[in-house]
Amino acid sequence: MDVINLDIPRLSKNADADLKRLASFLVRLTEQLRVALSSLDEGNFSPAVGQTIKSAGALSNEVGGLREAIIRTAATVQRTKESIEATMKDTYVAKSELGEYTEEAIASYEVDGHGIDQYFELISNVAGEVGRLSGYIKCGVLTGDEVGVEIGDLSSASSPAFAVRLTGERLSFLSGGTEVAYMSGTTLYITKAHISGKMILGDYEIDPTDGLIFRYAGN
Repeated sequence: MDVINLDIPRLSKNADADLKRLASFLVRLTEQLRVALSSLDEGNFSPAVGQTIKSAGALSNEVGGLREAIIRTAATVQRTKESIEATMKDTYVAKSELGEYTEEAIASYEVDGHGIDQYFELISNVAGEVGRLSGYIKCGVLTGDEVGVEIGDLSSASSPAFAVRLTGERLSFLSGGTEVAYMSGTTLYITKAHISGKMILGDYEIDPTDGLIFRYAGN
């Protein structure tokens, strides 16, 4: 880092010359401060202070690791939990000469200090053919210690469960518990994209209707 030289000019009887030297000094000082402040890191300080700054970046990770270690090795665990649980059902039955149709809707609610978990299931039966819809909505502290809302589909047994999670930092899309795409700020990150129509990139348009055409679409 450049050394800041505070060589302050002394006033004399020649005020005009003093003002010129003072102006020159202020210009040099401003430039030196700009260079010095932009170059600050832990290497610019004494070993003790530098180590403190360097350690601060890893503090959050150490705290998280310490928490897990305490829980894993705890000899005594005390937990107080206040919760409210409720289940509501709606049943519908229709009978005719053609057969019978039944429908049962079940909603379960679990409320505790972490938030609200809601589970929904709709079971229908037509002449022995059973259909099932199920999913959930979670609001509060989600898995991973994030505050937000998560909506998931549990209907399909042949494919991984799909879920959408919204927190204060990102909108995530999950498949089987794995994040496959997310949006943070103004940027979308995605593993694979299938675009059935046109795509606009800045002032350019990509049109796949007749081959692949790149067209300028700006004003």
